[in-house]
Amino acid sequence: MIRSFHYAAHGSLLLRAAKYGADVDYLRHWVDLWYFYVSGAFLHAYTDTGADTEVFPKDVKDFTALLETFIFEKAVYELGYELNNRPDWLMIPVRGIEQILK
Repeated sequence: MIRSFHYAAHGSLLLRAAKYGADVDYLRHWVDLWYFYVSGAFLHAYTDTGADTEVFPKDVKDFTALLETFIFEKAVYELGYELNNRPDWLMIPVRGIEQILK
């Protein structure tokens, strides 16, 4: 879901804003803000719901390590997919990878 939120935000920026000549650099700040807020709300609800289950990591460090690993793995997969199918969309997974590595 986290990567889907990223695609929704940055896809609209790439496909609509850039196409119609909007100031993409200015809008990117707002797109990132929306993405971080929605992702945070999702993760908060997810952790509240799953925290008491057997499959949910009890240690916050373990949860964070798994989450970051899965998000990074998905972004790398997306990079290969876009390279082979939609090269015009490469900026979306590249931007995601950049954000993950920061």
